Order: sequence, then structure tokens, then C-alpha cells
Amino acid sequence: MKLRRLLPILSLAISVGLAFPPAGQAADPVPKSQATDRADQSVIVGFDSGRRGGQVTLHAKPYPNKATRILKTITLDSVDHLRSAELQIFGALRAPNGEFTWDRWKWIWFSLNGHQWVRRVEDVSLHRTRGEVDWAKVKWATVKIPNVHFLKKGVNELVIWTTNPAKYGEAGRKKFLVVAVDDSNRPGQSFSLQGDKWTNEDLNGDRDGSPRGEWMVRFRLNRPSDRQIQAADALGPARLRQAISDKQEFVWGFTDALHRVFPDQPYAGPLGNTWTIDAARNEYESCQLVVVPAAVDMKMAEVFVGDFSRVADAAAGKATGSKRPVTIGRQNTTVRVVRMARTGGMDWPDPLPLAHPIDVARGQVRAWWLTVHVPQNARPGLYTSKVTITSQSTGGRAGKVTSVPLKLRVRDFSIPTVSRFQTVAPIQSEMTAWKISPVSSSGGTVTPRRMLDRQGNLQLDFAEFDKKVEARLAAGQTSFSIGIPYTGAGVFVPWAFDWRVPVEGQDATRRIYVNPVARDDLDARKPKNQQSRKWFEQYITQFYSHLESKNWTKHWWIYAADEPHQAEWKEPLTRYFAIIRKCAPKLRIMMTREPTDHFGPHVDIACIMMNHLRSGTHETARKLGQELWCYSCGHLNNPGLTLRESPVDIRTWFWLQEKWKIRRVLLWHSSVYGHTFLKPGADGRG
Repeated sequence: MKLRRLLPILSLAISVGLAFPPAGQAADPVPKSQATDRADQSVIVGFDSGRRGGQVTLHAKPYPNKATRILKTITLDSVDHLRSAELQIFGALRAPNGEFTWDRWKWIWFSLNGHQWVRRVEDVSLHRTRGEVDWAKVKWATVKIPNVHFLKKGVNELVIWTTNPAKYGEAGRKKFLVVAVDDSNRPGQSFSLQGDKWTNEDLNGDRDGSPRGEWMVRFRLNRPSDRQIQAADALGPARLRQAISDKQEFVWGFTDALHRVFPDQPYAGPLGNTWTIDAARNEYESCQLVVVPAAVDMKMAEVFVGDFSRVADAAAGKATGSKRPVTIGRQNTTVRVVRMARTGGMDWPDPLPLAHPIDVARGQVRAWWLTVHVPQNARPGLYTSKVTITSQSTGGRAGKVTSVPLKLRVRDFSIPTVSRFQTVAPIQSEMTAWKISPVSSSGGTVTPRRMLDRQGNLQLDFAEFDKKVEARLAAGQTSFSIGIPYTGAGVFVPWAFDWRVPVEGQDATRRIYVNPVARDDLDARKPKNQQSRKWFEQYITQFYSHLESKNWTKHWWIYAADEPHQAEWKEPLTRYFAIIRKCAPKLRIMMTREPTDHFGPHVDIACIMMNHLRSGTHETARKLGQELWCYSCGHLNNPGLTLRESPVDIRTWFWLQEKWKIRRVLLWHSSVYGHTFLKPGADGRG
């Protein structure tokens, strides 16, 4: 393999701005920045001198949007054949009290091309110290990049920062991530954030000293050897040799529905095995049949599933010759082809169109998704079926069909047709036919038309509103929100109250501000704040009165505050909730926070992040008379609830809902393909 095939050119840029201790020289404790390990064809790329010239200290801040970040841009000639990659950091963790555990220091965050992941501080192998860093003792720390698909050909961006929750107090703020800068003393590819712009003139944020150089952050890229690349077919070398030795035209295997099978990655699952699908009555359950051509390209490949026959009845019928075995017909089985979706520079096996004849070339891994719907009246027990695999280029002249055994175990209980677990998610009606629901900051709900009359009063027109709500109710939607959050991610959101409305008798629209509780004028003594409160009360009062007249109030709730954890929100939100309750007595008020009476008696729904649930959370909610919901926040949750998470995580949510008596799940977003919900400069919606 040529060196340029192994060694993509990386250019790096990291940004932060904080205190810069006096620089000291330190010997490079690792190989030079472009050393190559021929044994496993790994390469370390850093473009730093290998000698420390100084360091920059990053404080652990309470909130991600306040954290000081370090950024490196990475230019890669190629990402072909990458098997894994690691991030290497020459730095240290400093805590004057010597406490580095999870309950004293939470997170170190990483974002590569918008693909974000997070590690507990206690799990990162950075050097630890109470005082000044003794660089002679520091070794390069390694952090695995979760997915090599995060890297891309061309310019990449890497961001690192550390955070701690505000509740940790002063001890939590005295945590520092110290990152080394090399001694090159030149503007290169390393940057800091000055205001809202990146600069490479001063990595220290314009404080004492002006360090210039390259951040000592490197990448280790792992590729197979020349021979491994040549043999790295869809099966891997050993399996491919065995298939050829056995004169197999293709190999096949089953795997469950909880694993993603990629067409361009070696298939490491089971081969030539049988499979048992386990399902209750009225349940849909799936498995995947994986086919990998070994000797020929498969032309017009097809997969069929036959009837399922109950084993006990088949045995009894065979003995007596009088009874036909009970079957679950093939009409209860759906065969789909797993297709790739290219998004965010990554391929994901998500689309599942109905199966049709397709070509499968050697070196590809092709998966078919087999789904069985067990009838409500099916008898429990073990069933067997045959899956057939055919193509025009396999089986010789006779076109021999390959038959694959498939079993089904039916349990002696039923799954309800309609789940009692409710989900709250954004919807746009024009896309529901395609089952597409883009994220909307206001919950994707319908709103009445707003306008000002000649006297300057806010009036609502419900003509179109009623048509849309009636259509959605008829389609089965039973949850609607009024999206006027006072806070978003713990900060004030003025855009929620900043409206443009038509004015009676005028062609132009007018901009009005309807925030009823100004933080600097809680009692609305100023005329402009009195007007804002008046408009807000007119809006909520008319909205609520109309819902009551249509008997729709039971379907509606107001998303009143998002993550208001800081003490500064107690008084504004207490008054905000009280105004809503005065105008709309039976309209449910929801906020995304744990159950609490911190904001008065008017909160009806406490929506908490799943990984913040504790054994007594639901009991606290019950005592306060608050309904308990939970929500997913990107992929920070454990378990996660986005399409890229393990399907085991996704199923675990429903088990936890049952355990903790959670009424609904609020889906903030369902996909983080190619994006991070906290990417600097983004709008925060993922």
C-alpha cells in the first residue's frame, strides 16, 4: 500500500480562550506526528512539533452553550478502508480538591463534523493533578472515535469542551481541562474563539500572554494491511476462503432486528444457521436474512417466506393421518429490502421498501427484513417455515432453490392493537402521508389566525384552525400543544413572544411583543409591559374559550418552560404559570423539569429526561398531583431514543415507562444524522 493511501493529510485547528501559564519545554513522550506503525498499518497524524511550548486551561462550565471549546479542523485526502480511529490528547485534568468522580465532574464532550459524543470525565485517561501540571508525568490520552463514518474526505472539524451542572456549586466550577500547545509559535491550524470569530493569533482568549502554535491533539487512523484490504470482502478473509473451499456460490445467515447490517462492511454475524422468531399474539416481530455472494454476482435475487405450520399439530396429523396442521399463512409475512439512506455523509440502513428482484454483487452484504404478524387467534406453540433464496445466476442450469429453515414461537398472551403508551412529537399535516415529521420548535401544532382590530386588541380567527384540528382528530391525533415556552434549554426565548400580525384595515403587518412577565418588571408597571401582558391574556383567554366551546381542552396542553433549572427563573415562571391558569383554568401546563412545587401550584405535567429518573420520582409527581412524562434530548440519554441508537435502547424506553409509571414520551427529535443539536451556530433543534 502506498504511503499516501495510508496517510491522509490532516490539518488541525483548536479553539479556546483562557489562562496561559508560563510555557515550559517538555520532551515528546510519543512518536513523531507522522510515525507509522507497520504492524497494524496505523498512522498518527498531528502536525505539531512534538514539543510542548505552553498550555491553555479550560474551565468546566455549567452549560454547554457557555463552555469554552477547543476546535481542530481536519483535512483528509481519503477515508477509504478505515477500520477505527482514536483521538489523542496531550493534556491533563486539574481539580484542586482532588475529586474527579462522576458526582463531582460530569462530562467531556466531543464533536466531529457535527457528530457529537460524550464521555464521563472519570472514564477518560487524562493525567490528573491537584495543582500545576507536571508535564514530565503526562502521557497521551486516547479517546476512541465511536464511528469512523464521523470522518470524511476533505475538511473535518473537531471540537472539545467540558461541562459541569450548576448544582455542583463552587467545587464543580473549580475543574479544569488543561491542553498543551506546541512550541512552533506560529499561526497554523489551531484557533481560539474571540467573540463570535475564530482566530489563530492568540490561543489564550486575549488574556495574559499570547500563545501561538498548534494544539497537541492528534489522530490515530487504523487501516488494514495491503493483503487485508485485498481480502476484506464482505465476509472477511477466513470466511471467504471457507466459502470458496465449500464451493458455495453465496452464503447466508440470520440475525435479529436489533443490529444494523451495512452493505459495505464485513458481515460478522452467524452464517448458515436457523432462526427462531419469538412473538406474542397480535405482535409484529422481525429478523434479518443476510445474503453475501461468494463466487458469482447474484442476478435478480429474490427471497420468499412460506406458511408457518404448528409443530405439535403436524406431528399429530402425521401420526393419525387425519388432521391438517394449523398454519399462519404467508400473507401474514412481509419481506422487505434493507436500503441505505445517505445523510450527513453517512449511510444508514433505515428505508425498508417491499422486496423485489435485485442484483447483489460480490463484495456486497444484502439484508432482507422478514416480519411476521401473529394473528390474534393463533394457537401458542412452535411453528416452522421455509425461506427460499433464488437468483438467475445461482443454482446451476436447473436453477436450484436454496431453502432456509425459519421457526416461530408464539406466546400464550396477546399484544393490544393500540398501545396505551402515548407519544408527543411534532407533526406537519402535509407530510403525514409519507410518515415524515420534521422538528418544529412550537411542537408542530396548529394555531388560530391572529390579528389586531382597529382598537389594537388581539383577535383570533378559528375558521381554518377548526378544520385542521377536526382532520387531525379524525386521523387519531389526541395531543396538541400551545408552543409558547418562556425558557428554552434554560435560557429566555424572546422569539416565542415576538409576533408579526395583520392589522384590520391595513395592508402591512405589525410586530408585537406579547411577553406577559418581563424579568425587570415582574408586575408590569411600565406601559409597554402592560400592553404585552394584555395581548398575551387576550390570546390565551380566547384560545381557551374556544377549546372549551368545542370540548377540546382535554386534548391540549401548553409547553410553558423548557429546562428552567436556574434559580433566576423562580419568580418569572411562578407569575407566568399563574397568568396562564387565570386565563385558562383547565389548560394543562407542562415544563421539562423534574416534579417540583418550586414554581407554585400550577404545574400539571413534569417532563423529565429519562436518565434523570430516580426510584422516587413518580412518587413525588403523585404527591404533587403532577402527570409524569419523560423526553429524549439528542443522544445524551442512557438509554437513547434516536434512530442511530441501539434498538435495544429504544425498546428499553417502553420497559422503563411501565416501571416508572410514565404517561407519555416527548420526542424532541428522532434523528441526529450528520448533525448535533448543540453545534455552535446552529438553532438548537438538531
